[in-house]
Formats: sequence, C-alpha cells, structure tokens
Amino acid sequence: MRQSLLDFHKKWYSSNIMTLVVYSKRKLDSLEKWVKTMFSSVINKNVIVPDLGNPLPFTKNNLNGRVVKFVPIKDLDLMTLVWIMPYYEKDLQR
Repeated sequence: MRQSLLDFHKKWYSSNIMTLVVYSKRKLDSLEKWVKTMFSSVINKNVIVPDLGNPLPFTKNNLNGRVVKFVPIKDLDLMTLVWIMPYYEKDLQR
C-alpha cells in the first residue's frame, strides 16, 4: 500500500515527537512570543514512534568492510561520505 505525503503528515506530524531549536541574537521575550505564535498550532496526537532499532538495520554480517571502486559517468566535483552509526534513540532521554 502506498502512503501519500498527506497521509504521512496526518499520522506523524505531532508535537509530542518534535523538537524545536531557535537560535537568534534577538531578545528572548520576542523569540518566545514568535515561537508561540508560529508553533502553538501544532497538534499533539500522542504519536508513539515504533522501535526502529529492532531488528537492527545493520549487523556485523552486512558491515564487513568493503571497498567499492567505480568510474563516474559525469564530471562533477562532488563527494558524498556516509558513516553508518549505531542506533542510539533508546539512549536519548526526553
């Protein structure tokens, strides 16, 4: 079953699983007022996030260290580096 973006939004867009960070040189009172105005309408749907670390997405069997070489098709000055980190959400305290 395909899920539309709107369906995803309706299900998962919930204030209880969001964090907001505001960084500014403005005064705290004005920032607080702005944040309340802009974000107080986000509804708390009491969403429970599933345990995405069970089963582990990467195990020792599929992280056995490989070197893959390829010849690029396009002449681009772009390099993407990816590090696979262990699942840590359970270690976070809310």
